[in-house]
Amino acid sequence: MSELHQTLSRCDAYPDATSRVEHIETHISHLYLTDSLVYKIKKKVNFEFCNFTSLDRRRFYCEEEIRLNRRLAPDCYLGVSKIVRQGDRFLIDQPGEICEYAVRMRRLPQTKMLTRQLDAAGHRKTLLPKIEKLGRLLAHFHNQAPHLDKESHNDQHTLLFYWQQNFDQTRNCPATLIRPATFNALEQMVMGFIHENSELFRQRQKLGYVRDGHGDLHSEHICLTEPMQIFDCIEFNPDLRYGDILNDFAFLYMDLEFRGRPDLAQRLWQSYRNNIETGPQAQSLLRFYCLYRAWVRAKVHFFQINATAEAAEHQRQAREYFRLAGSYALPQMLLLCCGLIGSGKTTLARDLGRALRAKVISSDLVRPKKDPLADNAIDGADEADTAYGRGRYNQKERLAVYRKMAEQVESRVAEGRTLIVDATFETQQMRAVFLELARRMKIPYAYIEAACDPARIRQRLLQRPPDPRKSGGSEARLCHFEQQRQRFEPLLSEHCRIRVDTGQPREYNVDFLLDKLLEARGTLS
Repeated sequence: MSELHQTLSRCDAYPDATSRVEHIETHISHLYLTDSLVYKIKKKVNFEFCNFTSLDRRRFYCEEEIRLNRRLAPDCYLGVSKIVRQGDRFLIDQPGEICEYAVRMRRLPQTKMLTRQLDAAGHRKTLLPKIEKLGRLLAHFHNQAPHLDKESHNDQHTLLFYWQQNFDQTRNCPATLIRPATFNALEQMVMGFIHENSELFRQRQKLGYVRDGHGDLHSEHICLTEPMQIFDCIEFNPDLRYGDILNDFAFLYMDLEFRGRPDLAQRLWQSYRNNIETGPQAQSLLRFYCLYRAWVRAKVHFFQINATAEAAEHQRQAREYFRLAGSYALPQMLLLCCGLIGSGKTTLARDLGRALRAKVISSDLVRPKKDPLADNAIDGADEADTAYGRGRYNQKERLAVYRKMAEQVESRVAEGRTLIVDATFETQQMRAVFLELARRMKIPYAYIEAACDPARIRQRLLQRPPDPRKSGGSEARLCHFEQQRQRFEPLLSEHCRIRVDTGQPREYNVDFLLDKLLEARGTLS
């Protein structure tokens, strides 16, 4: 391959004029990018999931890649090119002895890739109609996809096989990626869900929801050109492409949530199900398949920790995907993140919000601000206005803030996301506002109590920037902590409560909380 690689790295090797050649290597392919085209050569590898060891096999799978990808990227996949040897030269699509095959593709504009547009702030609003269009496109694709009966593909057996493989291949993950208790809880829930819902899986296959899909449907494989191009489906192993339409769809839904856009994931889901019949138990199955897709992505990064030079980044990604997988085994909840001033509750709420892709509502950001034109509005020097129990912090004003936060929670319940409220919740009266709301809205709730050594809290408050804009909006200072400490009413033992030592590392605390929440509330039903 080295001799062929050297040839294909030169501009004069290609029939189309090009000013440069870029090379990308994956675990199963070599890609050569010219100015306008991409040539993809399959490696002579034999892995558990694919076998490209013979020239005939590589030709067959190149042809399969073209055939299958033309379903969703007809303008991108041009054909299979023959690479021939003439003497000591390699030529493309010329007479001679065929020594290799390459998938020939049109090069797509990088600026139109969904990943690029998700990262670009300027595209945030313009993405909504594109995501709706994408949902319609996927619905049309799945509507047209061939149905698979149990004789050609037993979906439940295949699902069990790949889940068991997932667990076996990640069982030795270190606790810094996923805590053993979390791993065990998720394994029990997943395997229990599959066995308890055997009839549902059989019914969905009988009704025709198991089809020949894409298999690798995520934002890196979507180009928002006109028309849209969805490329790089799985051609080398049909079992990884066959499956429930919700399994196929869940990859992109999960990917959007992982990239911090649960709003787009929801918009995609609404558009998709408005244009296709999603079948029985679609909502709970979507969560189940999202968990599966997140676990697979975590596994991929886990495998690469010791295989590449970017170990730290793969560790971070694996941990984030495992956390996201865990979040799909939790119902929508109301989490009341409470604690004394300076206890770290705001940092804890934000960290947990990122891990669970939950919406965080903070009292510091809901509380009315001082007049920005006042001379001392920024430095917090007006002690009468910010003193404990006085000014904007008197009991009546503070209760008004809690009621306003409760209104925001109620307005967002229909979104289906877990909601985290970040506030001190120092009195039973403040807590009652949310307990009544949780009961009325029939949402499970839990207190997340941030606790810390008082000496550490005092140190934090002494180091807190005087400008509230640089401290998360909080105007609380050391004097407020000493006063509040005397008045904080203990949480009642009858409520679900998880106490967190915020003196521990932040990453540890997030994983600890996920573990405890799964223990208390974990479900896939």
